[in-house]
Amino acid sequence: MEGIIANEVTGNFSSTLEDDQLRALIETHITTTAEKTELKSALDELKDESLSSNERTVSWQKLQGFLGKVADKVGDVGVHLLKKYLEQQI
Repeated sequence: MEGIIANEVTGNFSSTLEDDQLRALIETHITTTAEKTELKSALDELKDESLSSNERTVSWQKLQGFLGKVADKVGDVGVHLLKKYLEQQI
């Protein structure tokens, strides 16, 4: 039942391990609800092929900026892998 509800709320986006890792980093390292919401939305928008390439690029930039901010806390290897993943999405 949870999967059906989540699919209705978030659309038909499939969540990958990398998506889950990004969401966990956002939850851990961002304190304001507004910024958490913005970054999680950016991740969903990045995967939404119905959006224009400009809209998806803005979402990608937001997530890249976030990863740049948390790189010293998370470690360069993990951030590098997540950045590669984001590049594949755009």
